[in-house]
Amino acid sequence: LFLDGELRQSGPAFVAVVPKAENLTCRDRFSSDFARLGLIARVGSVAGDPVGRIPAETAALLATAGKFPNRSGLPVVTAGEHEQELLPKLLAANLLRPEWYDAKLDIYRSSTGQIELDAGRASFRVNTPSCEVLILPERLNGKGERFSVRNRTGRGVFAALSVESVSLNQSRRILLLHLTDVLPTRMKFADGRMNRLEAWGTAPLLAARGEAEVTLELPEAKTFRVYALDITGQRLDEMKTTLQDHRLTFEAKVFHPGGIVFAYEAVR
Repeated sequence: LFLDGELRQSGPAFVAVVPKAENLTCRDRFSSDFARLGLIARVGSVAGDPVGRIPAETAALLATAGKFPNRSGLPVVTAGEHEQELLPKLLAANLLRPEWYDAKLDIYRSSTGQIELDAGRASFRVNTPSCEVLILPERLNGKGERFSVRNRTGRGVFAALSVESVSLNQSRRILLLHLTDVLPTRMKFADGRMNRLEAWGTAPLLAARGEAEVTLELPEAKTFRVYALDITGQRLDEMKTTLQDHRLTFEAKVFHPGGIVFAYEAVR
């Protein structure tokens, strides 16, 4: 995904300044908000004097462990390990835009507008001209620029990728993915948190059930036909589609009469 390089680098950068590199250990940590800031902008760190060692697009320096010499002229914001208000501070100082971070809904958007994490609803979205991805929990809908999903059953990863080196609007072949969880038979975990594995399990691999309504919104939608693919990429059968304006819709089901289906091919 996204090997075409269409995901743009975020504009603003924020640099965490560590006064000294000596005696640092793996126990030394930045604020948890610092990691969340990385969902919006570029983040990095520097030990010692930051002058001449930070990106030209740096918007602010983050003080992680007390004061440091600041000859850069950039604003300095406190961001120690236990700092829990870093993002609100940056918003209040107009160093972040309101559309990049919604504290009430727990939504983070990259400054380019291409990536969005909705932590409150456990969903994720990425858009580029030739590839769109949605990660959705059960019974949640998602929408990109040319690709939308009504997810009905099971958590799923959905994607629309141009097979050719052109945008989705121009492509004559589009690969559509509907991925659910896959685990070996009799794999065993210690408890429902599934963070300690007790048995690897055996073949065959078992796929989680997934059902969703998938829509492509394209200028030439009426000319497309959609085929279900098996796990080797071979066509199984043509899918029944409905057309409304420039929107082509079909029902995606992992449990298909011809076997497990994680992928579809739309061609014109």
